[in-house]
Amino acid sequence: DCFSNLPFPRLARIVCQHPGLILMINSWLRIIQKFLYPPVCLICGSPGENELDICFNCRVSLPYNRLCCRICGIRLPAETGVDQCGKCSFKRPDYDSTRSMFLYLEPVRYLIRSLKFHANHASARLLGHLMAEHLRSIDSALPELIVPVPLHPNRLRQRGFNQAIELARQVSKTLDIPMPLDLCIRRRDTTPQSGLQSKRRRKNVHGAFAITGPIQQKHVAIFDDVITTGCTVNEMAKILRRHGAETIEVWSIARANLGA
Repeated sequence: DCFSNLPFPRLARIVCQHPGLILMINSWLRIIQKFLYPPVCLICGSPGENELDICFNCRVSLPYNRLCCRICGIRLPAETGVDQCGKCSFKRPDYDSTRSMFLYLEPVRYLIRSLKFHANHASARLLGHLMAEHLRSIDSALPELIVPVPLHPNRLRQRGFNQAIELARQVSKTLDIPMPLDLCIRRRDTTPQSGLQSKRRRKNVHGAFAITGPIQQKHVAIFDDVITTGCTVNEMAKILRRHGAETIEVWSIARANLGA
């Protein structure tokens, strides 16, 4: 009997034989959680809306990255009728497109940094949920695989978590896209990219990544918290393409307006 080793075998058997009970129990748990822990805006402290930790006013004031290059995601200066920047027109990166939901400005900068440096995982859940909603609204084929930018084991031990994984987790779950955590590894403990000039960033991440196995999926998305110059995701795209990926998107919560 598969229920014999459970603490309450009879109850477990009843629940498993009546799937509707599981839905009812989950519904009641959500109601209890909402009552005990109501959503609170992470930005201003007002009550959250639609069960999210953000209020209406703060949500509509977020710095959405609407007018941007379809390839690298950098903000375009004005309505010119073109959909890519001059740099991508001259030399395209090794990935095909970028979807960065926000500009790296306040208060998005605050939310990302509160996760990255203060382990505020509520920020990860909120931003991941908003990103999943954004991606689901786009009328195009979704990738078959999400590949988060990996941290080197030394950096992972120091921080205790990978912010790219924490942000992508909600997206993977909502969109039902697999996210293997060991497919791409960082084999070199590189210097942090922040503070480096573009040329040094490219050199810093050259050869930093490795693929641990064959890639069966042809359409993949690289996921990171912030894209600054694009050097890190471009290096990942190179190695993913060498191992079988054909269409490579870059997904990020935010895009810094520093060029690609």
